[in-house]
Amino acid sequence: MTLTDVAKTKGYGKFVQLLTDADMLDIASNIYYRPHTTFWPSDEAFSRLPADIQGQLSHKDYARDIINYHIIEKTKITTKDILSYAGGLSRRTREGSPLYISCKGHKGDLYVNDRSKIIERDIGYQGGIAFGVSEVLLPPGVAGRCDEIKYEQVNGSCTACGDNGFCPADAIVESVDKNSSCVYQGQYIGCLSRCLKRTKVQKCCNNFYGADCRACPGGFNPCSGRGLCADGISGIGNCTCVEPFIGWNCDICRNDSHNCSIIVPRICTSRYNPCSIFATCDARRTPLCQCFSGYEGDGYYCQEIDKCQKKHGGCSKHAICRYTGPNSASCECRSGYVGDGHTCTALSPSHPCVINNGNCHTHAQCTDKDGAAHCRCRQNFVGTGIFCAGTVKDVIYDMEELSEFSKNLKRLSWGVEGHAIIRRLSSEKEYTVFVPINYGFTLKSMNINQLKNHIVEGKISLKPGTTKTVSSLARNNITIVVSKNNHTRLNKIASVLYDYPGTNGIVIVIDHILPYKKPPPVTPTPATPSSKPTANSSVRVSVKHGKDGNTAEIIGVVFGVVVAIIIIAVVIYFFKKRRNSYNVKYNRNFENVLLESEGYTEEDHVDDDEYEHQILQHPSTAKGTTLQNPTYVGNDADIPHDLLEMTETSSSVPLTEHDASALSKEEKC
Repeated sequence: MTLTDVAKTKGYGKFVQLLTDADMLDIASNIYYRPHTTFWPSDEAFSRLPADIQGQLSHKDYARDIINYHIIEKTKITTKDILSYAGGLSRRTREGSPLYISCKGHKGDLYVNDRSKIIERDIGYQGGIAFGVSEVLLPPGVAGRCDEIKYEQVNGSCTACGDNGFCPADAIVESVDKNSSCVYQGQYIGCLSRCLKRTKVQKCCNNFYGADCRACPGGFNPCSGRGLCADGISGIGNCTCVEPFIGWNCDICRNDSHNCSIIVPRICTSRYNPCSIFATCDARRTPLCQCFSGYEGDGYYCQEIDKCQKKHGGCSKHAICRYTGPNSASCECRSGYVGDGHTCTALSPSHPCVINNGNCHTHAQCTDKDGAAHCRCRQNFVGTGIFCAGTVKDVIYDMEELSEFSKNLKRLSWGVEGHAIIRRLSSEKEYTVFVPINYGFTLKSMNINQLKNHIVEGKISLKPGTTKTVSSLARNNITIVVSKNNHTRLNKIASVLYDYPGTNGIVIVIDHILPYKKPPPVTPTPATPSSKPTANSSVRVSVKHGKDGNTAEIIGVVFGVVVAIIIIAVVIYFFKKRRNSYNVKYNRNFENVLLESEGYTEEDHVDDDEYEHQILQHPSTAKGTTLQNPTYVGNDADIPHDLLEMTETSSSVPLTEHDASALSKEEKC
């Protein structure tokens, strides 16, 4: 089924109507831009648009910009693809601006640009896939424009009175004034054309501000509904909040106020954090939300700055501007021109650098040297000129055959650990990165530990006939064996294919993933005693300095600790034995005194073997038995066992079945 058929069936009729009104029904039929990923706003989403924006949709140019912002060409994105990117997924739309899909709010929810919730997923149609969204997606700098068209009456050219009239290019013919008299072509009497000149007056829609018509804080709910936004072309987008609310979006309650109906004390640490995933949140400042460096917006919505979209990134008009990251771009002169990209000079047809930059690398500058092309790497790049590389991160990003590893590196860079790794690989410190070539990349996706397992601190050299073991950032050992014929194996699994130098290390290309194994927990090294041994020390440790010095020290310390424990145990044993001997003697003397006072004789003494132990009847076997408790009257289940054994009483509590059961279990132990 086609896009329009499926959209109508699924209930997205207003989006189909917008396509019809804008003459864009054939948008998905062009096979050169397939597959498409499209976003279909619900009918309710169109109804919720402010009246001025709904009015603008009647203008085809405006409507086409809105529609194009809902389409990503040559890409099929599924829910599985989105979820594989921990920090969200960014793609450039047909309109030219990027949009972002990420998790936000409740677990499992997906949002576009932090505001529009995905309400239906993976809708297939002929030529692409679609997602239903809860809000109309508004491209920055376009959606907020509510320009007014004004017509001014002006005089056109003098023509023959029977003609249709003639007006300037920016005006249309209103009429030909038959009552007027004028001369055309220098000799003929004619009539004057009356024209209407069309003038566009730039204006922002309500709750949009500035020359680019950006959205006020809070979007369609400006200033959180608790203030007024300074909107319009001359507005600065500040919120004037009603008491007792303060903050960039009127979302903070003053600490000294007791009249707040909604108080959000830990808004930045809660799941209701209103800021964009590309912004920082700080309740102690104004504004509450601020976009990351390289992003622009009000903090509640932040988008990546593409330098190439603004004044061609500062590049020459004869150069190619390449996006390299948020607010970052590189400039390369086109074929037939030379320069640093910011300034490009045309070459003569006979110049050796005219064709394909003289076969120099894109990061190299080609010059004419005695009629031949001479290649030299640009600043901050190293290499021969035929190949030039920047940092090890740049090398990975530049090599097409390493694109699978590169994708995972970029995806993981959204996380905290991944971002830290990117910073490492872009720093001055040297690293060695073992990168699997595309055909050897056997994982569907790589986690952070698997990535770290391919990175080693320092620049490793591979000398023939050597073996070495290094530790990766994931604390796994990598054994490198280099044969005499320069064949290199890693952990008997991967073979080295070739390597690329970088300004801060080296990228070694291998033919297989290095498996990651969870390392054992780190055990603390026993501390060496700080005091020096004396002549009176009971333990003398002989330490052999040199290769096995550390091992000898550890063995000596452990041996000393064991001996000390044995000595302490012996002292405790003799102390207890002496104390028990005293207690036995005391008890026997006391028993003799009692026997003599009661008139007992030796004949009256009964040996333990002859003593018949009394069999006590369990209280639960006697009907109506009560438990005598001298200190507690209350819930039987809470009576401690030591109190159950007491016989003297000042109150009685009936013994419950629960208590009897507990006593029965006690008896069996």
